[in-house]
Amino acid sequence: PSAFPSPELPSRSPIEYQTSAFPVRVMVFIDGSWLYYSLHGGRRECPVEAAYGKGWQYTPSVAFERLPYLISQQIHKQLLEQHHVQRLVEVTRSVVFTSARAGTPRQSTRMRMFKKMEEANFEVHMSTTQGVGEKCIDISLAVEMMHYAAVPGAYDCAVLVSGDKDFMPAMSRIRQVGKRV
Repeated sequence: PSAFPSPELPSRSPIEYQTSAFPVRVMVFIDGSWLYYSLHGGRRECPVEAAYGKGWQYTPSVAFERLPYLISQQIHKQLLEQHHVQRLVEVTRSVVFTSARAGTPRQSTRMRMFKKMEEANFEVHMSTTQGVGEKCIDISLAVEMMHYAAVPGAYDCAVLVSGDKDFMPAMSRIRQVGKRV
C-alpha cells in the first residue's frame, strides 16, 4: 500500500483513456546512505520498526528486487489517475550511491544490505572513506541524475529515493529540461 493514498478514478469507459505504444522510461536514483540509516539507524519512532517489530533488520525479508516493480506500478497508476494516460512503465536503471569506511567488515549489516542490492541488479556505487570526512555521495548522485537528463532518450522520469533536501536544486533543473522527477 502507498503511503499517500490516491483518490479513486472517475467512472469512465476505458476508451476515454489515452494510450501510447512507447513506455515511460524511468531511472531510479537511491541515496544509499540515507536509505541505510532510515532502515537501520534505530531512530525513535521508526515506522519500519513499528510495523515489523524490534530486530526486523536481522530477518532476510527485504526484497530489494521488488522496488523497481513497485515504482513502475505506482507511476503507471499516477499517470492513469492524474492524466488519464495508459502507458507501460519501464525501469531502465536503478542506481545506488553510498559509502563505507575503509575496513568495514564485509559481513556488517551495511555491507550485506548493499550486496543484496547488487544481487537484485542495482548498480551500487560504493565510495570508501577515511574517518568522518565528506563523502560526496549527494553530489555524485545529483551529477548522475543531471547527466542522464541531458542524454536524449535516457529517461522520461527520474525517481529519487532520499530524504535529503539538498537534492531540490538538481530536481528543479531536471524539471526545467522537461523531465519528471
